[in-house]
Amino acid sequence: MKKNYFALILFALLILNSNEFIFSQNSDSSSTAVVSDSSTVDSVVNKVPEAPLKIGDVADGNKSIPIHLIKLYDENRFTIEKNENHPLPFSTKQTCGDCHTYSKIKNGTHFSIDQKDSTKRNGEPFIYTNHRALTLQPLSYRGWKGTINPDSVGITPFLFVKKFGSHFTGGNISENEELEKPENFLRWEISGKLEVNCLVCHDANSAYDQADFAAQIRNENFKWAATSSSNLANVKGSAAKMPDNFDPYNTNTYVDLDLRSTSPPTVFYDETKFDHDNKVFFDITKNINKERCLFCHTTTLNNDEEKYLAEQEDVHITAGMSCVNCHSNGMSHDIIKGYSEEYLDKNKSQLHSFSCEGCHLTSIDNSIVGRNGAPKPLHKGIPPIHFEKLSCTVCHSSYMPSDKAKMVKTSRAHKLGVPGANKMALTYPLIQSPVFVRAENGKIEPRNLIWPSYWAVKNNNEIKALEIEFVENNIQPKLELDTTYNFGNGPQVADSTLIKVFNSINHSDLLSGNLVFITGGRIYELEDSTKIKSSEYEAAEPYTWAIAHNVRPAQQSLGVNGCDDCHSLNSNFNFSEVAIISGVDDKSNSTISMVNFEGLDSIYQSLFSLSFYFRPFLKFILIFSAFVITAVFLSFSFSGIKNVSKYFSNVSSLNNDKEI
Repeated sequence: MKKNYFALILFALLILNSNEFIFSQNSDSSSTAVVSDSSTVDSVVNKVPEAPLKIGDVADGNKSIPIHLIKLYDENRFTIEKNENHPLPFSTKQTCGDCHTYSKIKNGTHFSIDQKDSTKRNGEPFIYTNHRALTLQPLSYRGWKGTINPDSVGITPFLFVKKFGSHFTGGNISENEELEKPENFLRWEISGKLEVNCLVCHDANSAYDQADFAAQIRNENFKWAATSSSNLANVKGSAAKMPDNFDPYNTNTYVDLDLRSTSPPTVFYDETKFDHDNKVFFDITKNINKERCLFCHTTTLNNDEEKYLAEQEDVHITAGMSCVNCHSNGMSHDIIKGYSEEYLDKNKSQLHSFSCEGCHLTSIDNSIVGRNGAPKPLHKGIPPIHFEKLSCTVCHSSYMPSDKAKMVKTSRAHKLGVPGANKMALTYPLIQSPVFVRAENGKIEPRNLIWPSYWAVKNNNEIKALEIEFVENNIQPKLELDTTYNFGNGPQVADSTLIKVFNSINHSDLLSGNLVFITGGRIYELEDSTKIKSSEYEAAEPYTWAIAHNVRPAQQSLGVNGCDDCHSLNSNFNFSEVAIISGVDDKSNSTISMVNFEGLDSIYQSLFSLSFYFRPFLKFILIFSAFVITAVFLSFSFSGIKNVSKYFSNVSSLNNDKEI
């Protein structure tokens, strides 16, 4: 008995000290200032206590990149060795976090998507689409006006990562347990956390495969995604196909699976990548290749026939610059966005030099401008009021405006770069660009635009979007839309279909209010059992976000052909048509003039444009009038001089006569 008691006591001591044991085993004390990242994070407000600096947090000033020949650690901080049986994927939190304070990095721009945006400047949302349910919703945790919080429509963090993780770098929402929903607890245990994937940007190895990262996300292999996308290992199997009671740490559960059709996530490391000390080499860079940025930040034309003619590199890229020359960051990974008011929003005057104005024109503190050799534009003959009313991007960025706003695709909205992406010319969601919109600062700027479309419940004039699962189960089957229809101008239903759906849901006990449909800038609801009524609704207004690329050269800027580029009756800047994308075929006006988004009056702009037709004639009249006035002035001047001379001559003659 005494031996048994002694064994139990020893076992308890081992358990109590296991945490310290795990986080100290195999640590390379020469590489870090502190062994582990023990700082805690409040995931709700994302406040990170000050943590001790690590060796990689502060540079010594050398401009070269240190060689990263390091050991791989799994999530429990055990060293990964070659020839290991059933190895786990390496953890970026433990591997990269050995030298860099992970808790500071994870609050960077790309990782902290669950944080509110204090600037309130709209950015690109994650767009949830379901064409079979006529649903298109701009989603964001940032609190941007016009977006919907994913939680409010039943998209849990787990579901969010699975749907949008292909173009997300991990961190925060995908690993903070405080944000997890109880219904996804077992799935999180199987898939693991999607930690910040440092390799997305910093792995300079050309074998890094972001498309494979996306494939692992689709298979719910969150914990394995970074490992699989690197050139160090391959991952086979799918966590999505594992039962809820599957234990990824217990190989005995494998026998319960049919390995002929399903296999659990398994890592196969390339043993040739490990040296005799079980270290591997990472080709790390700070000068991020533009292709890495473009995987998530591509905007391209829908029409392949136009694409090869209209698409071109950003003028900064052709000049030899890279994205990070302007969009750089420090240890916090707070990426510089480069908009004109950013230095005010972040209270850092140095940021002004990263904006268009600060780089090319003027500095707020009279310091030298011209970062990276930027030329100073002359803007000859352009009235200064243009710089007060227009952003630089109006004339210099995105596609040249045409008679209709162009349809474009973006990486995040259309899963570009991911195997299986829809390559049809016109695909859901339909994004229009450029649309010139008056921004919050009063200036007009080019933006991308989408029309929200979703189902909601109305109760005492309070309208709330329905959860996507409810829509899929109760509304989608009643619409009876073609399941393969995912391209073209977008599906529409007639009033009769809406009436059928409204009556079916309203006469059931599924909702505590009445069903409404928001689409095309309007809200549709039953007026009586046989008639639909619609009205304008603020939440149905199009959602827009600013664009700044690609920047065109000066020879292709708006206005290069003169004032008529903007100030004419057929100006695409003012009178281009923006399509109203609606899920209802109500035969109403299907377009809206660009001038409405600019906050301008169409009649005034038309009349003002007419004045430019007469300006050459007016200039002639002015020149002729000036010539006539000058001639009259000279004529009277000479006549006056003649009279004065005559007067003095007469006076002189009188004086001479008196003397005689």
